[in-house]
Amino acid sequence: MKKHTRNVSLLKFRNPPVVEVACGVSFNSIQGLDIQSVILLRDEFKKRFPTVEQHEILPVVIEEENTLRIDSSGIPRMWFISNDNTRIIQLQGNRFLLNWRRFPRTSNDPYPRFPGVYGDFSQLYTQFQQFVRRRGLGSVEPVQYEMTYVNYVESVIGADSAPALPDFAWRVGDQRYLPPPLAFDWQTSFLVPDVPGRMHVRIRPPADGEADAAVLEITVRGRGGASKQSQDRWFNGAHEVAVLGFQDLTSEAIRQKWGQE
Repeated sequence: MKKHTRNVSLLKFRNPPVVEVACGVSFNSIQGLDIQSVILLRDEFKKRFPTVEQHEILPVVIEEENTLRIDSSGIPRMWFISNDNTRIIQLQGNRFLLNWRRFPRTSNDPYPRFPGVYGDFSQLYTQFQQFVRRRGLGSVEPVQYEMTYVNYVESVIGADSAPALPDFAWRVGDQRYLPPPLAFDWQTSFLVPDVPGRMHVRIRPPADGEADAAVLEITVRGRGGASKQSQDRWFNGAHEVAVLGFQDLTSEAIRQKWGQE
């Protein structure tokens, strides 16, 4: 499988369709990480992330093993939400993520792009690692990294002759027996040559029920080294893979509509 030769720095948009980006790491469960520790960690994050919420634990999908790992630490998944609601730290006993989201979704605030989102994640993840070591809770042993892009695109149902996602558009025509589907949720996966792991693509309706729209999710997951250098290398590679995949899946016409530079 050959590596790409295209220059991904060329693929930028004046009005990008991205509404959420997540960078994350899964690690072996930290048994010393309990509710009391989370309360202390909250004090470290509270200046930027004053709001805390509790959510159900997320299972971890390990790509190479094709298995699920369930957090066994006993703590719930905690959200630490920033003052402006645009960033969320998600923490459970075997997973740490940072989400950037456009809030509200229709906001015109500029997208911070990959360097901004990953830079925030890297700094906060380092802060978490230092907290674990300082409190004697154990060590953070990375198992897998992940990066997800969530984009709002034009609907794949009833699309015209230049659909946003040509590989997944519903064909329209008077000769069809089936009417347009009432709902859709299409998923597929790809082995990618540039980073260890896989790229997963999902196309689904928006959660807010907006008509004439679809959500395109691109997730890259895979193993990477524990060093900061290895981590940086993995996420830079995952970013390129996601951008190239996005370019491959979207039409030239829709990219021009988003203001491709």
